[in-house]
Amino acid sequence: MKVFKINRTVIIGAFLAVIACNKPTEYRSYLAGKEIQYPGVVSNLRALPQVNQVTLRFNPSSDQSITKYKVYWRNGTDSMSFTPSTLNPAETENLVIPNLPESEVVNISLYSINALGVSVPKVLNGVRSIGPVYLNNLKNRFLTNATSATFNPKKSPMDSVYLNFRADPDSFNVATKIYWVDKQGQQKESEINATSTKIRLPDFKINTMVYFESYYKPNRFTDESYTPKSGRDSFLVSQSLF
Repeated sequence: MKVFKINRTVIIGAFLAVIACNKPTEYRSYLAGKEIQYPGVVSNLRALPQVNQVTLRFNPSSDQSITKYKVYWRNGTDSMSFTPSTLNPAETENLVIPNLPESEVVNISLYSINALGVSVPKVLNGVRSIGPVYLNNLKNRFLTNATSATFNPKKSPMDSVYLNFRADPDSFNVATKIYWVDKQGQQKESEINATSTKIRLPDFKINTMVYFESYYKPNRFTDESYTPKSGRDSFLVSQSLF
């Protein structure tokens, strides 16, 4: 037992001596007096799904040494390089990745590059485009009924009507546009947002059709909106409804 204690003391002493020699700043001796400086990393990287492609949008780093960006996808088997158009963090850059089928989910890595090397990557996982499946599943928001906006719903001619929509539109519904005719025979257009369930059509011409079409975005970042391939739905607003 005594021998074991002596050996352990020697080992601990040697270990402490090594730690004392390896100071936290000793790595600098291997850098020839220079520090490692990676290129600046982009911020707010986001994917904008489009038909069979995805647009990457981000705010650039203010690092003026950056000469290009490189993006990898499909486990690094596909890549693309492009030259910055701005290095102002208040502005945005856009890069389109083409030929992405709707069925494919990819992970994307974006690097900043300068003359000395590459940055750490900015990564987006689970990115996909849209295509026929997404577009064929878009439906116009469900119109439940029309109600009178007058105190006496049997009044003829009525002053106006409410259109009532179901309260749970599909996700990323932007708005629903409504096309109708007033008492003077003028074509009108109104719009209801995704969070509203009722819209008033003033001076509505009773016993005429309303047509409506919903607009959707694949996610909240996408610029483009898409409508159902079936086109507009219609509804007859007649006096008999009231």
